[in-house]
Amino acid sequence: MQLVRIISAGRTDADRAALDAAMELGIEHGGWVAEEAFSADRSTAQKYHLREIPGANMGREIERNVVEADGTVIFRRGPLDENLKLAADLAAAHGKPLLQVDLNPVHALEAARGLYAWLVEARVRVLNVAGPPSSQAAGIYNDVYQTLWGLFTLDVMGARHGPDGNTFRLEDMARRIAERPGTLDEALALLERHLALEDRVRLARADAATLSAMQREMGPWVGEIFGLEDGNTELVAALEDWRGQPLGEAGEAGRLILEALAGRLRKTHRLRIVGPASR
Repeated sequence: MQLVRIISAGRTDADRAALDAAMELGIEHGGWVAEEAFSADRSTAQKYHLREIPGANMGREIERNVVEADGTVIFRRGPLDENLKLAADLAAAHGKPLLQVDLNPVHALEAARGLYAWLVEARVRVLNVAGPPSSQAAGIYNDVYQTLWGLFTLDVMGARHGPDGNTFRLEDMARRIAERPGTLDEALALLERHLALEDRVRLARADAATLSAMQREMGPWVGEIFGLEDGNTELVAALEDWRGQPLGEAGEAGRLILEALAGRLRKTHRLRIVGPASR
């Protein structure tokens, strides 16, 4: 089973986070939106491959996205607003699977685990994503973006081998990233963007033993998404220049990137407080 497409109306910060994540990962994306939504500037609709419905009726766009998808996930912080309630009601009316993710009590990676399990159980190939604007839910863009990135991270790191025996296979995520980094700075910038805050802070504060454990845990994932064992010779050469000697055994490149990231993050994250106020 595969998640092959992500759709949304592209109106809210949560919507755009989902579409931006799909674009970065090379996932097919799109959706329906009322033409009046972007009447002043068509660039947003064009950027996200949105199809426009004549008029200004949001109810029609919500229903089209619900119906076109195999399932809908609604991200929220607290109660649903009127539009999200309509999306939930329409999913029920059309017999479509629905998952609501309240991001108030859960971290993005925890949300990704729940979403992952639901996608497997509901056999969703086309996912409709809906959620509120940042004006109603501060930080919603970042959390939705990280949740969807975390979904693909879980697949690469082996979440498919769960106790229920289900298999949820996506194409190799390394091949879905539009452009693999060719320099160490590019690789570190990409990881800084996608790693959850708590993981960045863990790396920044890690002593030798903790860093070694994180390298064992995350190194294979880094090597996979950056293609370090699969032809990304440019980044491998950059790592050898940074290290000053050729790389050794398989997996060393991923560990080195995490070592470099930890050093970089120590300059920016050591004093940052981790908790609800920092999200």
